[in-house]
Amino acid sequence: MIVAIYLRTNQILQIDKKKIRAEEYERLSMSIPGPNYDQPVVDKTRSLEAPFVKWIGKLIDIQKEIEELEKKLDVLKAEVIGVIETLENEDYKNVLALRYISGFTWADICEKLYISRATVHRWHDKAIDELKIEKCEISSNK
Repeated sequence: MIVAIYLRTNQILQIDKKKIRAEEYERLSMSIPGPNYDQPVVDKTRSLEAPFVKWIGKLIDIQKEIEELEKKLDVLKAEVIGVIETLENEDYKNVLALRYISGFTWADICEKLYISRATVHRWHDKAIDELKIEKCEISSNK
């Protein structure tokens, strides 16, 4: 469970970083650079391709990467939901689902469930402990 949560968090961060790059590539693909008169003329073979074409290509590539990561994230979310559903206590399920599926902050969880921060952390810790115990029991039965 802990590994799945870490992986989910890590994938969300990767997706966010790639989306930022995609926005920059999109901005660059929309710009057309002008001549640079203050630089010395360099005699080299010029590319006949428009400068924004490379940014469009990079944008397409990064959008494909984002789509793949989002598909993996959906699979991982399903696994995390399956693990959370093994808990018997509904309060524990709610805390874990809001934190790791919906991505709520601790303060948002407190507000949504009308409980104190200490209670949220206590329920969270107990839920994680229960999941660890269940995992140990499953491993020892194999």
